[in-house]
Amino acid sequence: MAPFRISRARALVGIAALTVLIGTADWYVGSTMSLGIFYIVPMVIGATVFSWPGILLLAVVCSLLRSLFDIPSPPVEQLLRFGFATLAYLSAGLLVAALIRNRELTIAHLAGMRREQELRREAEEQLRILVDSSPAAVLTLDAEGNVLAANRAAHSLFLIPSEETIRGRSIKRYLPMLADALHVDPEPDGLRAEAEAAGQRENGEMFLARAWFSSYATDEGKRLAAIVVDASEELRDREEQSLRQLSER
Repeated sequence: MAPFRISRARALVGIAALTVLIGTADWYVGSTMSLGIFYIVPMVIGATVFSWPGILLLAVVCSLLRSLFDIPSPPVEQLLRFGFATLAYLSAGLLVAALIRNRELTIAHLAGMRREQELRREAEEQLRILVDSSPAAVLTLDAEGNVLAANRAAHSLFLIPSEETIRGRSIKRYLPMLADALHVDPEPDGLRAEAEAAGQRENGEMFLARAWFSSYATDEGKRLAAIVVDASEELRDREEQSLRQLSER
C-alpha cells in the first residue's frame, strides 16, 4: 500500500473538518481578504481517495464556499471567479491523483520486476542444480571451441583430475567432433544434431561418445551446447549381439 493512501473514512472526516474550518475562517475575515487558496488542502486530501467525479464534486463545493464569502462583485464577475476557481481546484486535485497513481504504478512495476528477477534466479539455480547433478556430461563452448562451462559428469567422462578443470580448454583434444560442428553453417534457427564419434580422455584412453548438440548466437559470439554420454558399452553390446546372430546362422 502506498504511503499516500489513507483510510477513506479518515479522509472524509478530514476533508469535511478542513472544509468547515476554512469556510468558517473565510466567513470570519469577511470581504477584507480571500482565503480561497486554502481550499487546495481538502482538494489534495480528496485526491487520495476520490475518483475524478468525487474530485469534481469537491471542487464545486469548495468553489461555492469561496464564492459565498468572496469580495462583493458583479454577478458576471462572480460567475467567472466561480468557474476559474472550480477549474483551479479540479486541476489541483486531478494533478495530485495522477501523481499518486503514477507512483503506485511505478511501485507495482518495480515489485513485478523484483519478483521476476527472483523467479529468474530461482529458475537459474534449479537449472544449475539439474545440470550439475546430471549423469550426462553437459558442456558449453565458445566460437573457438573452448569450454566455457561443464558439469561434474563432464569432468568424470574425460577423467579430468579433481584439482583441475576442463573449463578454458579446447574441446578438440577431447571430442573433435564438437569443435568441427562449430564450423558448420547453421540453419536459420541454429544447428541441432545428434552424432557418435571417437572421444579421448585426459589419460589418452579412447571411447565412443554420443552427443546431442545445438548452436546458438549471443552478443559475445557463437555458442554450442552439448550433452555427451559414453556409448562404448552400448557399442560392445551391439557387437556382441551381431556376433551371436552370426554364430546362430
